Amino acid sequence: MSRKSRRKSLGAVLACLLALVLTGGAVLAGLVLSDPGADAPPPQPVAEERAGEMLRSLLGGEPLTLTQGELSSLLIEAEREHPVSWLLGEELRVKTGEDQTLTLYAPVEWQGRRVALTAVLSLSCDEEEKRIQGRVTSLQAGRLPLPVSWVLPRLAEALPEPFRLEGDVLSVPSQISTLSFLEEYDLAALEVTGVQLSQEGAALSFQINMDGAAGLWQEGLDRLEDFFTP
Repeated sequence: MSRKSRRKSLGAVLACLLALVLTGGAVLAGLVLSDPGADAPPPQPVAEERAGEMLRSLLGGEPLTLTQGELSSLLIEAEREHPVSWLLGEELRVKTGEDQTLTLYAPVEWQGRRVALTAVLSLSCDEEEKRIQGRVTSLQAGRLPLPVSWVLPRLAEALPEPFRLEGDVLSVPSQISTLSFLEEYDLAALEVTGVQLSQEGAALSFQINMDGAAGLWQEGLDRLEDFFTP
């Protein structure tokens, strides 16, 4: 979907909110435009020395723990690499809880109006689909609760890659390519296989996925077999 189409999809949601603000009086306007704040620690850049901890995590099978501030920083960095025009990316914040609950604070701007969107998700890993997914349990604009079943189908068309929204489940890929061949074959990837949330942050479990190398090897064998088969 083009960026223009994504803006139209989000615009439909925000236009409805602004219509409510304009026709619903001061109380409703106050709810939508009131910013509840992130209620989360400020972003904390991930230090370079944490790379050694990740390596030890891979070799020893121990989870790597990232603080809430580091999670927010990583999310902001991802938005910088894949900017979304309507999203105030530098203000993204993440708050985690003991029951696998993650609260995402994402302010947006539309036609000069700033609206703070807050979503609460129940987080898990889908190892078969190789995606980290969060089931959206609640959503609000400012301090006004929104019907999840109405908003999400419209937001689905507004999300950029690599985000995916199916029903009430938002997901991102759980693996990152670390070794490729001829820029076409992903031979190895770093895969997140588990996420355990707490009030301190998230404990991530990793593994090296070699499915790409195995697939390339099998493809080579198949070609040899075709070559020597009369």
